[in-house]
Amino acid sequence: MGALLVVLITRMILGEEAFSAWGWRVPFLFSIVLLAISVWIWLQLEESPAFQEAEGRRQDLQSAPITRAFSNGAI
Repeated sequence: MGALLVVLITRMILGEEAFSAWGWRVPFLFSIVLLAISVWIWLQLEESPAFQEAEGRRQDLQSAPITRAFSNGAI
């Protein structure tokens, strides 16, 4: 819905001729800016202590996944 609004607003501001010629690129450039901001925010976040603990336990379980699968009768 948001993408459609950006396209419609860009089309109204630039007009049909300019939008057809070069204006269709504006929503793509806008999305690249939003992607860069979201990646920056994601890189600034730290994982919660509960997730870090669960991730540590997961690493322990993956020490020999094929051996564990056959020894536990999972397959």
